[in-house]
Amino acid sequence: MRFDVIFVLTVTSLARGSLAQQCDLSAYYAGIDLTAADVVALRQALHDRISPHSVVSYNDAWGALKVLDKDPANGSQVLLIYARTGMDASLQGLASGWNREHLWPKSYGVGYEGPDFSDLHCLRAADWNVNAARSNLFFDQCDPAVDSLCRAPAHTEASADTAKNRESFLPPASVRGDIARCMFYMALRYDGVEPDTENLTLTSCPCRTRHAMGNLTRLLEWHKSDPADDVERSRSALVCSGYQRNRNPFVDHPELAARLYDRSDGGGDAICQAGCPASTTPAPSTSPAPCLAPGDVAIVALNSDNPDMVALVALADLAAGTLVHITDDAWTESA
Repeated sequence: MRFDVIFVLTVTSLARGSLAQQCDLSAYYAGIDLTAADVVALRQALHDRISPHSVVSYNDAWGALKVLDKDPANGSQVLLIYARTGMDASLQGLASGWNREHLWPKSYGVGYEGPDFSDLHCLRAADWNVNAARSNLFFDQCDPAVDSLCRAPAHTEASADTAKNRESFLPPASVRGDIARCMFYMALRYDGVEPDTENLTLTSCPCRTRHAMGNLTRLLEWHKSDPADDVERSRSALVCSGYQRNRNPFVDHPELAARLYDRSDGGGDAICQAGCPASTTPAPSTSPAPCLAPGDVAIVALNSDNPDMVALVALADLAAGTLVHITDDAWTESA
């Protein structure tokens, strides 16, 4: 039995050494002409280099985030993406603690399965309450001085320079570029070919039904105004060497963002031109009498992290067989 254990440990050590070599920045992009005039071919070459990756399970992502998002000021805490404060790492999954934030929302194409669901390049530790406030809003500018519906900060526990309205969320200035480069990575990495994935794209006209996240115009601005620093570069490198075996090209080579996504040269935004189809969520059917009335059912618990859970309590007598449908893409009485 001793020899079996020694053999396993030796193989693991070799694998880790090989993994570090695969992720070395000087060698990772070998064979790819990053200055190629053919942008389509360049995009495909980069996609092929970062795909597929070694998938970390969503459960194991807890441990990974404790390492990747460790607070430099306190090793026992994680640094929260939207609050920019530390929180005890042991408070994972608690309503008073932190959870795993999908910077690219599940409703914009990530879903609940597939490699994109736990992709550490775009999964971050976030304050539970602030994460709930962000919900599935796309990223964009929001200024209370010009938008009466804009609220700043976005939540009482969020950083002071955050804001949100009904459609968009403004993250802290110190991570706006980080988030932009995560968005660039996701749109490059996922083309819908792998099982349980969608073709993710970026646009200046965000559209959930087209899995099109944004606002691309703002993301490109943030990419320039908040360039990658040593902390972000170290995180991207560690995601590769410690977990997934792929890097974020937009952290390593910032010039790629303009080459692959800047459409100011007249290339146009296909999503803006085509429009956004209405949600496929059907209008609710008419319930047989007696119907539920406001106040008949109370929500007493809600878990917005995986697995999603809601607990209801009936405050009135309900007929046997009564069905209650709950959705995060509700019908809004509009076409």
